[in-house]
Amino acid sequence: MNGLLAVIDVDMATKGMGQASIITMIAAGCNPVRAVETADGQHLFVAARGRNRHFGQSGYQVFAFHVPTLVSNSPNNAFLGYSESGGTAPVGMALFNNDNLLAVANSNRWNGMPECLAHPENCTASVAILDVSNPGSPTIQQIIPNPNNPNSPDFPRNITVGPDDSTLYVPNFGSEMLEVITTSVK
Repeated sequence: MNGLLAVIDVDMATKGMGQASIITMIAAGCNPVRAVETADGQHLFVAARGRNRHFGQSGYQVFAFHVPTLVSNSPNNAFLGYSESGGTAPVGMALFNNDNLLAVANSNRWNGMPECLAHPENCTASVAILDVSNPGSPTIQQIIPNPNNPNSPDFPRNITVGPDDSTLYVPNFGSEMLEVITTSVK
């Protein structure tokens, strides 16, 4: 499966302009589900929930794009790079530490699939912390395993950053718990 990232002129869309409101569409991995933009509007990170077997070992990634290039005459040059997501089926993301770090909620959404049942060690729910200070080469800094069991159906779904720009709040849908992660950002 392939997914698309669409850049839409919101003003035109709210005026009912339909397809004319689409500025551009480019490939964005398999099942892109969430996107977060840096505060300066320069970079966009996209969680691709589906397996992208052409990238990395796990097939689960976060992709980085240069926003000004997305809205230029050469949007296909906007792709900067990617990183493994640090788990299975990334969904929620949040930038923190002045947009230098990206927290990724690896949902393990399909933990009942045959490949996960046969190899549960390859299907994990977690929160990964990526260093995105160089958006073209995001790197995993830490993987925080699911607090109950990495192979449980907890399904961490989203991430909210606290006002201190370092505390992460992660709702786990399956276990009906809120995980609070205190980072030691300097």
